[in-house]
Amino acid sequence: MPKKELLIPVRITPTVFREFAFYDAMCRQKRWRGPLAFALAFGGFSALCYTQAHKIQGAWLLGTVLLAIGLGLPMAYFTNFFLSVKVWGKGLGDANAPIAYTVRLREEGVMAEQGKERMTLSWQQMYAAVRLSHSLCLYVSPRQAYLLPGEAGEKEGEEVWDWIRDHMPKEKQTDRVK
Repeated sequence: MPKKELLIPVRITPTVFREFAFYDAMCRQKRWRGPLAFALAFGGFSALCYTQAHKIQGAWLLGTVLLAIGLGLPMAYFTNFFLSVKVWGKGLGDANAPIAYTVRLREEGVMAEQGKERMTLSWQQMYAAVRLSHSLCLYVSPRQAYLLPGEAGEKEGEEVWDWIRDHMPKEKQTDRVK
């Protein structure tokens, strides 16, 4: 007789949080594109100034300033992102951290409980499911995800991923571990 429910108490470890934060921001939301476009634009303006250095006084200096800004601000953005993820991760604790929330995978959908708050969604209402190396991400909306424990290859992680694959529409599933 197949299981009717899978109960998953969730403790978010720094490793799981870091992996999720990098995936969500850089892969799913593609937040690297803005800083890259900024760097390319300022690099182009800088190159234009360098080509005019023999004609216009101070063009070389302006080109250098534009290049420094074009490379410096994106570097500051990424440094700030990585440091803030590191700080948040340290604040989470370790494997002995308290349970953040509980997720129940059922035949009819997903129920998440955090304190007195409860959310129930059918599998069709779920936004997406993503399997990462150290966790599974169940997106209930583009801005909210529940992180489920389970490293790829571990029995618990495989069991949860199999449950999700069996119940969630295939077009909403992404397996980043292959």
